[in-house]
Amino acid sequence: MEAVLKNDFVTVSYNSSRALLSLDWNLNTTFLRPLKFQEILQKVVKRVEKLEVKLLLINTTNFDFVIEPRMQTWLSAEFNQRLAKAGLKKMAIVLPEAVFVQVAIEQAVQEIKLQPEIPSFEVLQVDNLAKAEHWLFN
Repeated sequence: MEAVLKNDFVTVSYNSSRALLSLDWNLNTTFLRPLKFQEILQKVVKRVEKLEVKLLLINTTNFDFVIEPRMQTWLSAEFNQRLAKAGLKKMAIVLPEAVFVQVAIEQAVQEIKLQPEIPSFEVLQVDNLAKAEHWLFN
């Protein structure tokens, strides 16, 4: 795995042999602001497009940022559509323990599934990293 983006909130790594991009959010996300969150995800989608990523692993175990409804709409309307158009096949999300954050992530995923106008990718939400990796690689 090669780190392709690292800041105070997330480490993004790339595994070229698996066409896998992995996001590991950390506890500093408590201090994350919506515009910074959006900026980070815009950088992520550019890497997905450039590197021709097929698998995306998002580890939100330590994620402590509540995705507000407006941002959920942006995720489904722009971010996820760009991922699909770039050829992403599967996205696995390891959910955090924090209930409010977990609900916001689940709502964002539901909005992804409601977007009919683009090719879609498979999405799985799980409670641990091993399950996510098993699903992605099989």
